Amino acid sequence: PWEAIQLKTFLNWANSFIQTTDPDLKILDPKTELADGIRLIKLMENLTGEKLGRYHKKPKMKMQMVENLNLALKIVNDALKNKKIGLFYSAEDMIDGNIKLFMGMLWVCISKFMIDFIKEDDKNARDALLLWCQKKTANYDNVTIESYRSEDFQNGMAFCALLHKHNPKSVDFASLSPANKCDNLELAMDVANQHYGIPKLIDVSDIRASPETAYLDEKTLMTYLSFLWKQFASSKKVERVMGHVSKICR
Repeated sequence: PWEAIQLKTFLNWANSFIQTTDPDLKILDPKTELADGIRLIKLMENLTGEKLGRYHKKPKMKMQMVENLNLALKIVNDALKNKKIGLFYSAEDMIDGNIKLFMGMLWVCISKFMIDFIKEDDKNARDALLLWCQKKTANYDNVTIESYRSEDFQNGMAFCALLHKHNPKSVDFASLSPANKCDNLELAMDVANQHYGIPKLIDVSDIRASPETAYLDEKTLMTYLSFLWKQFASSKKVERVMGHVSKICR
């Protein structure tokens, strides 16, 4: 089901940042591995580029775990407060292994650090990202992006077109067929990973194994597309993004 793919996407997104400094702290089971707060602290430190301060390196008591978690969750809750969203993530949610709340917390982080500052024709971030995709693929055969639920994302053609637009030598777009859904997705993700270091957030095998129910939901798509936007946007846009990130992380 799409929920499982979304969870895998969010976990892979988080791990792609954690593993830059602490490969041994990869999150495999969020139900049990988040309680001590250490993985979340490492994630927040790598997202912000700043140390969060002193924390319990080997917490054994619940109070120590709560203190660690609150240190990391402050960034999430501050982001919600700044957006005037009436949500609050507590240390108890993570200790209890609440997967739904964990996924919600990660989406706040993805939005804050990957999506919220994307700009295109004065659109909000969600619409700006979609518009950017539409503009970049406008002249490609077999690619018509109307929404995040577009079949062109599902069959991989849009991803391949974005890669080809940036570097025509990276993908032989003329040879592709929308009918080869999984092959197209596999190709796009392989090229993005090998040439640009963009992490493979989903396994195409998940989609292949359950074509009737598995699809790329909007949040999964936006998470992956935000990596492509960051990689392929103009240098001026990237400079503006980096400046914005440095400001919000102070």
